[in-house]
Amino acid sequence: MFIETVLAKNRFGVTANSEMKLRAITSDNEYKISLDFVAGLARAEVDGRHYEIDVRELGQGQYLLVNGTSVHKCRVERDRYSSHEGALAVTLRGRNHNVVIVDPKRLRSGQSSAA
Repeated sequence: MFIETVLAKNRFGVTANSEMKLRAITSDNEYKISLDFVAGLARAEVDGRHYEIDVRELGQGQYLLVNGTSVHKCRVERDRYSSHEGALAVTLRGRNHNVVIVDPKRLRSGQSSAA
């Protein structure tokens, strides 16, 4: 359900053809995510479920997500009320979601540089 949030991470500096291993944390769950952008498509695995989604940026934090015959419009913004660096406010299907995206690689590199 929150794959759309992770796909928006591309807007914040993810380069094409670079697989990422991330975690998405919501108020009620945590998801392991593998994400790659290839030939204009976002390929993702979320807790063992596979997705291939065409992500089209509409502007001003809005995206059109096309997965087969399913089309969804979502809005993604940095969550200005959260102190977490990767916090996002996502509106999808008329519902608001607060999600924190964590890059475990970044955490490890921050720990080793602090040592």
